[in-house]
Amino acid sequence: MKVASLTALLCALPFASHATWFAETPLQRSYQSLLDEQPQLAWQELQIALNHETLDSQLWLPVKQEILTRTQCGRTLKQSHVTAHHIQVSFIKRYGLSSQGYQIKISAEPRSSDLNEQAHPVTLIAPDGLSIIEGQLDSGVDYQEIETNEMFIKPESGVYQLTVGVNSYPIVVAIDDSKRWLTLENKLENAHVVVTPPEVIDNCPSTHVSWQWFDENYNMLGFKVPIKAKQVAVPAQSPTGEKAKHLSASVEMFEYQGAIEVQYVQRVAVPF
Repeated sequence: MKVASLTALLCALPFASHATWFAETPLQRSYQSLLDEQPQLAWQELQIALNHETLDSQLWLPVKQEILTRTQCGRTLKQSHVTAHHIQVSFIKRYGLSSQGYQIKISAEPRSSDLNEQAHPVTLIAPDGLSIIEGQLDSGVDYQEIETNEMFIKPESGVYQLTVGVNSYPIVVAIDDSKRWLTLENKLENAHVVVTPPEVIDNCPSTHVSWQWFDENYNMLGFKVPIKAKQVAVPAQSPTGEKAKHLSASVEMFEYQGAIEVQYVQRVAVPF
């Protein structure tokens, strides 16, 4: 069920039928809260359901999307604590001859230039209860990243627990890589990239599609260069000069869960 069909169903139901329309399933309370125009409560009920039941993400993803649509892509979802940093959690799928797999990354920037607090420990707990990221946010640093090693098994969909200092932020994540957003074609001659971006949730930002150049140690060089066509030739030169040794194309999709930004990325390595 897509977002549009779920929205139509919720709008079409007469108010008197709300209490009895849905069967007693783990998602019943989330549907009920949406019908009652309480997306914040629906969000809480969704988390409770996923913490107590193992559900296929295809069953609950339409509920999550509807909640995000009604809360300005999740920006108005309330959290018990406001983060001192702008935090982004990225779930990355890589395609390429030398690098195929997944990676999860936490990046952070201070919300205020005069932030002068001690370092905060950071952890990310997967739905199965295993800690997959452990690190710390250091004080006085403009931008910092903490990431996993390359993972060869797709990360679970469900509720992740992000902890910064003593505060915890649940993140509801659905990872679906059944459709490729980027494909490299004609690998030997006239190589080009075909872009098939995912459908964006209503009220969420448009996807970002771009080239990224890296040095021999895979440190990013310069800025991302936007890709503006659905099919584009692989560039023969880098705007960063001879230091560039690797090239990739990426599609990034964004959503928000309160103050936490969640990013889904598909990236393909391109011969350069």
